[in-house]
Amino acid sequence: MGLSRRAAETRIDMLRDRVVAAFEAQAADSADSEIARAIVHQSKKRTEKLAVA
Repeated sequence: MGLSRRAAETRIDMLRDRVVAAFEAQAADSADSEIARAIVHQSKKRTEKLAVA
């Protein structure tokens, strides 16, 4: 894509943070908040795992 490794890592980190924030916001607004929190937790773990890979 023509990006340096550092620029790509920065963009991935920003995207990961936005995805996690979106899941957290949805969990806060959800009537089924316990289920939503579990989904947020799993999604956060997966995005962090992808960021390390």
